[in-house]
Amino acid sequence: MSLRVTPCACARAAADLIGARFGENDVEVVAGHAGPAYGVPHAATIEAIRLAGALEALPLDPVYSGKALAGLIALVRERRLQPDTDVVFIHTGGVPALFAYQGVLGI
Repeated sequence: MSLRVTPCACARAAADLIGARFGENDVEVVAGHAGPAYGVPHAATIEAIRLAGALEALPLDPVYSGKALAGLIALVRERRLQPDTDVVFIHTGGVPALFAYQGVLGI
């Protein structure tokens, strides 16, 4: 038996943990921040991984979570998020993938 957890279920569980409100209409899917191809990190992904590691001691992988944070950083820089907007970044794993990208990441 496999257990499939949807992004909305993760978001709802995270919101419950911090006592926040979350609804399906609070989700916006923004395309265009994944880089050149699946599994191929680009400069923004590498920057996001390094920032998360240096500022928050948060390890991100270059396939999913690093690209997700790169997209979030781009939205902030584009001012698509207001300064007083609360954002919860849900890290869903993938850290072992870092070891396969040591050369690209310079680690």
